[in-house]
Amino acid sequence: MGGNKMVGLRYQESRPKDLVLMNENRLIIDSLSINELFLEDYRFESGRFISLINLFQIGENDLAILHGFGTTKAKISNGVFEVLEKKVRLGKPDIPPKYFDGYDFFHLENLTLGFKVNRKRWIKSADFWVYNWETGKFAEYKDSEFEEESNNTYWNTSKSPETFSTLTQFAYNVTKTRYGLLFNLPLKNRFVIYDSEKSTMQGYQFPELENKREARFVFYDWNWDRYFSALDTGKEYRIYSIDKGLKNYHLIATSENQPIEFNDGKVYFRDVIIKKGRKEYYVDHYLGDLYPEIR
Repeated sequence: MGGNKMVGLRYQESRPKDLVLMNENRLIIDSLSINELFLEDYRFESGRFISLINLFQIGENDLAILHGFGTTKAKISNGVFEVLEKKVRLGKPDIPPKYFDGYDFFHLENLTLGFKVNRKRWIKSADFWVYNWETGKFAEYKDSEFEEESNNTYWNTSKSPETFSTLTQFAYNVTKTRYGLLFNLPLKNRFVIYDSEKSTMQGYQFPELENKREARFVFYDWNWDRYFSALDTGKEYRIYSIDKGLKNYHLIATSENQPIEFNDGKVYFRDVIIKKGRKEYYVDHYLGDLYPEIR
């Protein structure tokens, strides 16, 4: 976020507890509990909790929190969280009924995103659409028209404290950009950029993979307004900067740990260590400065 601040998820006994705001020294300076916001008389001992699906940066100090009860809009002001909208209520877009038959959808700022899903199976082809409430325009993308090139979804669900669902699987591959949205399609070795002003979907093909165990993922650095990519080879992660034309890839770093975010020319790595039969999670965090190598 702006001012070298970082927002993270804090867990207690493998359950999501709250969001934490950290300063430039990575010290916690504030927290926000979605459980307390929505669950009346919430107590941790009750065992109740709301699944936190994903966090989206939607401005220099603004974020959208996608969770089991919907989407909450918040901002960071004077070093504390401020809830701007407890639950975003955009309603149901006026589009043909076929786009709701077998689709899930959620709201993100002034956009509604829908994706085709069978809740009994993980998503293989992410056919999806976007409706812009400001312009009334609709755009769709048919991922099912492309052949699979990888068996790797990039995210390791077996080594993560998060609760995974088909919604999580899709939302983890969505990023808000200054001009619209970024969709990752790792099984197809592709990514898509949605332009909210033009209401267009533009697909891009990654460089060819050596085998189906590999996966590529593209990240968006909000503060720098540019894209980076990570290649999971199965043995290491290779980090690339991508030029403005989204055509040329330049190798700038390698790591044993997984990149999960980029901001201000820095890459955020996370290493999750599981102990005591998945009842305890230890998370090591690393920040890597890519500035000297970026082209």
